[in-house]
Amino acid sequence: MARSLKFSSQGEMFSSTNLATLALEYFKITSSTRVGFTPRDVLDHLATGGLCLVPYDKDKNNQPCCAGGAKAHWAVIAGIVIPLRERPGFVVDDRFRRLDLEKDVRVRHLQPAETKEYDLTEEELQGAFVIALHGNSRHQALWSLQSLLER
Repeated sequence: MARSLKFSSQGEMFSSTNLATLALEYFKITSSTRVGFTPRDVLDHLATGGLCLVPYDKDKNNQPCCAGGAKAHWAVIAGIVIPLRERPGFVVDDRFRRLDLEKDVRVRHLQPAETKEYDLTEEELQGAFVIALHGNSRHQALWSLQSLLER
């Protein structure tokens, strides 16, 4: 379909706008495109049940790198992991065990219905990781959100 719409000569996709059109035409999925987004934008979108499709340059280990578009790939961001410090007034779900990363760090699972009920500091968002899926591996990847946004 990408070739028939003249978006691609061999099936490769270089335009997010064309990819959004293809998703609508083929899968009947509505989407939007945007240039530039913040960690909070990603969190808000994921917390409402959405996915993010992002372009990135792929390094040898499949992680994002900066290659000026020479190693361009797409990844689906399906989740976010935010290391949290316990603080007064912040309720942490005790069903999740304490992590060994640092003292007093816990995991809290956000449900899509909690769209605006979370209270995260910018510092916590800067330390977020995303769960990424890409065509170069059958496994999910955990990437620093900040490093992905910097690329």
